[in-house]
Amino acid sequence: MSSPFMTPLKKQIPINNMADETAARRHTPFKNGILNAVFNFGVVATRPARRYFHAFIRSKFVISALSVLRSKSILVVAQKFTRNDKSRIGSYLREVFDPNLIRHINAAAVSGPCILSTTGLMGERYRANINDHISWQTFARGYFDLAPIALGLLFNECFPGKIVIDVGANVGTTSIPLAKVGITIIGIEASPGVASDLSFNVSLNSPIPYSVINLAVTSPEVAARQPFLNLYAPPGNFGASSLIEGWAGATTKNRKIELSRLTTLDQIVQFLKISGVSFIKMDIEGSEYDALLGSQEVISKEMPAVTFEWRPDVFAKAGGQKKSFLSLFPQSFKFFGVKASITGERCLEIRTELFNETSPYENVLAISDNQVRSSGRLRELIDSSRATVSF
Repeated sequence: MSSPFMTPLKKQIPINNMADETAARRHTPFKNGILNAVFNFGVVATRPARRYFHAFIRSKFVISALSVLRSKSILVVAQKFTRNDKSRIGSYLREVFDPNLIRHINAAAVSGPCILSTTGLMGERYRANINDHISWQTFARGYFDLAPIALGLLFNECFPGKIVIDVGANVGTTSIPLAKVGITIIGIEASPGVASDLSFNVSLNSPIPYSVINLAVTSPEVAARQPFLNLYAPPGNFGASSLIEGWAGATTKNRKIELSRLTTLDQIVQFLKISGVSFIKMDIEGSEYDALLGSQEVISKEMPAVTFEWRPDVFAKAGGQKKSFLSLFPQSFKFFGVKASITGERCLEIRTELFNETSPYENVLAISDNQVRSSGRLRELIDSSRATVSF
């Protein structure tokens, strides 16, 4: 038996009784068209309300109130949501409980340490100060910045047995995961306090091939002129600590000032008598230019790939002049912006784009033609602008 109500969206629904006919009516194009129209009208009508709602839940009032409720027990519960990258609630909690946001509204709430144990992307263990931006993001997500981790894994796959140097190692969220898979790491951290936390995290994951060095790297000229410099650290984000007083975050009134011993990366490599460096990661908040000036020997001799932060916008606000890193590398080096993401279980995807000197980047990759020619995996990354690595 046929019926005018038997035309479903994808296939016919057989009608054997009144219940089946009722089900068929629910699948008619006419009915669905009305429902879609009503839904779309509702979406459009509620957009202003949703905008106001999103603005309210991110307002100073709400964030200030949440900062008071930000206890260890609440954050442990919140972690069940924040570890899910697809959860909107988790994304919101990662944002509003972030000390880097709270410090601008209620700096006192994140002024002291608040320690919790957590695990990272590769099962590595951390003692995390959740009143610090990098440690909080690692506690909340299991990682902080995927790009240098993915690059370290890729270069170890292409050049096994080589050394990775992490300049600005912080508490080890980039290099401890790499050491967990057997990569030899030299971790350099300028802050005495953060270097102590890094050493503790390394000990939590021992035995791993990791050496911690508590020094700040700069140019030969600066290191010869003065053996120490002030390191300015804002509350809630020790990862923004900088030797440049006016750097982003370092001008906060509740900032912490530490004294850092200066040297050059070339001097560290010479002292340790190491060779076979395949990859250097630099994230030292505006001091990359001077650090690269002090790395000329290791770069020209080893020709390692280097990734660094490029923030001409922040440097200009800090009262300095934009300094191009390009001239500090041999002519065979090319430059790319780099991002990475988790694409599957224990799989990371690396994406590259051509470097634009006027744009800011969290990670810029400088890589030599020699490295690219010697590895099909690196040619894949450069030619197709993407590559995947497993861990």
